[in-house]
Amino acid sequence: MSEESKIPPYFYFNTKYCDWFQMLNNEQAGAVIKYICSYVKQAELPTIEDQAAAMLIEFIKTDIDHSFRKYHAQCENGKKGGAPKGNKNAAKKKATEEPPINELFGDIAYRIADVIFWNAQKEDFAISEYLSKSQIASIAACYHILDVDDISDIFDGTMKEFIINKSARQFCNELKQYAAAEFEEGDETFTETFARTKQAADKLLKMSLDEIKHFYSKCDLALETTDISEAQIKEYYDFTEEEIKQILSARRQQNNPKTTQNNQI
Repeated sequence: MSEESKIPPYFYFNTKYCDWFQMLNNEQAGAVIKYICSYVKQAELPTIEDQAAAMLIEFIKTDIDHSFRKYHAQCENGKKGGAPKGNKNAAKKKATEEPPINELFGDIAYRIADVIFWNAQKEDFAISEYLSKSQIASIAACYHILDVDDISDIFDGTMKEFIINKSARQFCNELKQYAAAEFEEGDETFTETFARTKQAADKLLKMSLDEIKHFYSKCDLALETTDISEAQIKEYYDFTEEEIKQILSARRQQNNPKTTQNNQI
């Protein structure tokens, strides 16, 4: 079985769908659940004729695809975890020092590696030929602020289509303007939040794409998929002992408010 065909042990169910299910009758709800089970198991899909059930299924499928993509990326990145024991290169300091493991850097790494570059690869779009690193950082910052993985609804098309038909500069400007319009100010203004977030993206983009993916994998294990035990990390991932210590340390900090650090750059 290929990596892409492996079925993750679970996926996250968004609680916003609870209200949707309450509006369905038992037959409709059962049809949705059976369809989702078949979809997850990659089995033959039943026919859904009810429009309300079909609409809910499409939303849930999007979340499942997102969860599965993260899982497969994490598995692949984990395989690239570290050098074999005794390898002298493992002791060398990395050319680009990694940022701290926290939610800000983890999410920005995800936006860069598994959203921007992943979508570009899916579209066969040579993103580095059209966008500078600063522009990619700006896009990642906006994706983070908007909390989106896809901008097709915003621009009525893909990033590739917009940039090729217009320009990278215009895409970045319009995306930033949209993010500013949607931003709800709290302790920070949009300008402050954007500057802080873009600075994090700029720092990450000093690393190679593989390094960013690897860093994101560590952040995900430390901050999100915390139910994966230390023993499982050692068994299924190829992280070094030092990296595993970093992951476990970040988990402890997250669980202890007194030691948890703010998402600072």
